[in-house]
Amino acid sequence: VRALYLNPKGQGGTSISGDQISTGRIQSNTWNSSSKGTYIDLNKGTIEMGGTGSSAAFNWNGDSLLISGSSTDILTPNFFFGSTDSYVSGSTDGVLISGSSIELETPNVFLGQNDTFISASNSEIEISASNFHLKNGNITASNANINGIISSSQGNLGGFVIGSSQINDNNSDLILKDTGEITGSKVFFDAGKIGGFTLDSET
Repeated sequence: VRALYLNPKGQGGTSISGDQISTGRIQSNTWNSSSKGTYIDLNKGTIEMGGTGSSAAFNWNGDSLLISGSSTDILTPNFFFGSTDSYVSGSTDGVLISGSSIELETPNVFLGQNDTFISASNSEIEISASNFHLKNGNITASNANINGIISSSQGNLGGFVIGSSQINDNNSDLILKDTGEITGSKVFFDAGKIGGFTLDSET
């Protein structure tokens, strides 16, 4: 400051006039450190804080901004990061993520609220809604429309039990085996052919 007072023009065109300082750059004494100091180039419009170059905690090179730190808080009621087609934005209405391809990598995730949500952790996923629930590979639904092939080695369907080699009702009154055998304790035929015999409603 004393040097500028004695030489207002300073070095490299720096001048002090009233409440105004005109200069090309402002640099702290510790700026050469890799993690300290501040450098402001007023001519180029660049700023480096907390280090130099890409190692700076805050670096604006005129085209792009880099903010780095073990803990970084940006407090604002509204924000927008990205471009017209791919972005993350936030406001009082919530957070919106848009893009042609979105990847979220995290060991645990929870989207939704208490009764309606998608949750994943420990290589397992759970989906819950008013009429649908998926957990540990088990699906519970009040209504389901399924197109395509259903493959199962066991299960229950409409009062029938699906086993590994047969399908039967709960009381085993009707049994269909994978060998083609059909056993029924209560069978009624009103027509058809059995062993060369023809059946109709009367004979």
